[in-house]
Amino acid sequence: MADVVIVVGTRRGKEDVSLIEIKQMCVSTTSRILTPSGYKPASKIEIGDEVVGVVGNSVAKGVVEKRIETIGLAKKIVLSNGSRVVLGDHPVLSWDGCWISSDDLKVGDMLSIVRRDAISSLTGRVHYSLKLPKSIEGIRNTRPLNGDIWWSKVSSVEDVGLTSLINFQVGKTETFIVEDVVTHNCGRAGRKHGGEPALAHVLVETDRLAEVRDGLESGSSMFVHSTFDSADSLIFHLMPEIAADRVTNMKTAEQWYSRSLASFQGRSVDFRKVFAKMIEMGAVYPIVEDAVRPTKIGKIAADLYFHPGDVQAWSDNFTKVFELGLENDNAAIAWALGTRTYTKCYGDFAEHRFVISECRSALPMGLEMEPGTVTQVVLWWCSMGGPPTGRMRNQMLELREDIGRIKQALVRIDREVRGWGRASLFDDVEMMVRKGIGYSLLDLCKLPGITKGRADYLYNAGVRNADDIAEILPNIEDEVDDSFREALLGIIRELRK
Repeated sequence: MADVVIVVGTRRGKEDVSLIEIKQMCVSTTSRILTPSGYKPASKIEIGDEVVGVVGNSVAKGVVEKRIETIGLAKKIVLSNGSRVVLGDHPVLSWDGCWISSDDLKVGDMLSIVRRDAISSLTGRVHYSLKLPKSIEGIRNTRPLNGDIWWSKVSSVEDVGLTSLINFQVGKTETFIVEDVVTHNCGRAGRKHGGEPALAHVLVETDRLAEVRDGLESGSSMFVHSTFDSADSLIFHLMPEIAADRVTNMKTAEQWYSRSLASFQGRSVDFRKVFAKMIEMGAVYPIVEDAVRPTKIGKIAADLYFHPGDVQAWSDNFTKVFELGLENDNAAIAWALGTRTYTKCYGDFAEHRFVISECRSALPMGLEMEPGTVTQVVLWWCSMGGPPTGRMRNQMLELREDIGRIKQALVRIDREVRGWGRASLFDDVEMMVRKGIGYSLLDLCKLPGITKGRADYLYNAGVRNADDIAEILPNIEDEVDDSFREALLGIIRELRK
């Protein structure tokens, strides 16, 4: 059983769920569609028009309920009876009653076609819809099958590249006839054509759970939109394709986009504007002779699954922090991590407004919170020993989950782009975020057996580093438990070696 995962309204879904290409399931706009009055070009078929489809082994009329146009990759299929049809990954009916994607067709496959007088019962007239084979081989490979259906072997399959495509949703029959070939209308999530039912897993935000459950139980429909409506989201998904050399110019970018849900829903994009924005954010080099090449920033973003704009922001932010000599300031590091405009944290500090005020006050001169970045700067500050975040605790935990990848990005920016020579600093930042400590407790937490709570106790007792422990131990050994005391003694023994 094939499973389908549907993501509904998840804020992190845009980053954490891999892009699944949506298959076009379309026919060429120049192909002819069989109607009760004969064949018409697909481009001339409108919503409300009647077309001929198949129900069981007989032809039947259906009404076009939906019409979708797009551009995508297509193949020309030639049958033994001479019929030619251009399809963009469209389900066609095999001779055995199963639906096969046109992308999977090969020479010798047998497809179901309608016989030449099949629609006479619908109109009272005979329309010669089925081409008669002109060769002995063609006659041998085109035979009656059952009822109004014949079969014909595929004699050739040829890629034709990007083509204008169209698809229809047909009521009653859910099928239509293209150049004699029986094809299915728009596909549906949650099932496979001609196969067993598929299972759909719906991932939804907790606050929308009741709404979605009620909608599913009542049978109501829900529009699923593509995140490619946003140029920033499009760039986020496009960057790995460029870094992997799957998108190398305008044409391959359009081919990639043609396989997306956005394209399937009839949207288009001007890649000249997209590439101009990527050049501006340092993700790709200026285009020369239509060649699109990733920069080192772009490659880092693609390899570690970040938006290239965020990677560029970290590069600029930490450069400024180092120039100002603020690398040991918690608030400055929080500013450098959180001041990124492409990927944001959302939440409510309504019950903890004082936290925002404290963070603003803690920021050194020369650093300001930019509009739209306040929440994430404050969260980073809180994650490094700042005050509790209340309802924002889950968002802070998400930051801690990401700090490993972020450190990798910062180390690569240092090594491949900026040359700061601060790799050890980023190790410290990772430790501070994971342990929830600031610079004041960092040296103590690096000691074996010293947790955040123990480091806090030692700091308040006047201990700043390992050298202070031997001096202070006689004063505190009666106050600490055996495990803590043993950890302190172990540190002293290491110092005396």
